[in-house]
Amino acid sequence: MDLLDARHRHTPDSSSSPHAASDMGLPLAGAAYQPYVSELLSFSIERLHKEPELLRVDAERVRRQMQEVAVENYGAFIAASEALSFVRAQLESFDGHLEAMVMRSIPPCS
Repeated sequence: MDLLDARHRHTPDSSSSPHAASDMGLPLAGAAYQPYVSELLSFSIERLHKEPELLRVDAERVRRQMQEVAVENYGAFIAASEALSFVRAQLESFDGHLEAMVMRSIPPCS
């Protein structure tokens, strides 16, 4: 998978604006990507050809780690969900009681 496919390649004469890459919505154009782009620019052609596969392997490793964390913390996720449901129910009850008190304290209009 090529990071910059043909429709996203920036050519020198496509724009004279210094912000042309970010204006065109190019991937890796934001300031947060500059360290990675700088690193890519330092790679040899052979290393650049390997980059998509290395990224795929890294993405798979991260996906596995996230899955492991989710499994390891399943009980915590369930407990947090139950606590959230309890708090939501309590707040709804509180809101109902508060509304009833307000309605009782306002004298009827005649």
